[in-house]
Amino acid sequence: MIKLKLILLIEVISVAEEGDFMAAIHQVLTRIENRISGHELLHKINSGHEEEINRLIEQYGVETVDLGIKIIDAYRCLDKLVIRLQHKS
Repeated sequence: MIKLKLILLIEVISVAEEGDFMAAIHQVLTRIENRISGHELLHKINSGHEEEINRLIEQYGVETVDLGIKIIDAYRCLDKLVIRLQHKS
């Protein structure tokens, strides 16, 4: 797992070093989105409605679901910032 993360980081750094910072940022966002989609709980939180979230809280606990929601919110905020940055470029 650490080796895979290191390889991904090296890929992103090499794209950024080529001067294409937007491509590097997009690559990171894509990888985060893929990780969210591939993670059962995060995927359910991301696509869930209030009833589904309540079931997840019963199944996983408030703290775990709250952390998942914060991860999803952070990704969405970062994505919005990147979109704004792209429009300014």
